[in-house]
Amino acid sequence: MNKFDPKLKAQLLAQQAQNVSKARRDADEQRKKAEASYHGCSNVVMPKYKKDEVMDVDREDEVPPEEMFIGLGWDVDSTTGRKHYRRFYPDELENVKEILPIKTPFN
Repeated sequence: MNKFDPKLKAQLLAQQAQNVSKARRDADEQRKKAEASYHGCSNVVMPKYKKDEVMDVDREDEVPPEEMFIGLGWDVDSTTGRKHYRRFYPDELENVKEILPIKTPFN
């Protein structure tokens, strides 16, 4: 195996491109499944808490899917109100068909 072989570099680059493409397809598929199962329509979701009587702490209930939302902030207890979940998109909003169904004329 010659590590300076240009064919090897091309093979490794092609393999890396295939891996990235497969990971992107898998992420898109997981996101579509999460969108189908999630019934909320809000872009910002505040967490809901339930009291855990055994540990005497507040625990989150009904966490939104992590394929669609990213958690921001943190709460000391259920009354703090800083933690929230914000919807994110894996691509620029101009390329997301849900947000902008037609191609923008300003490019």
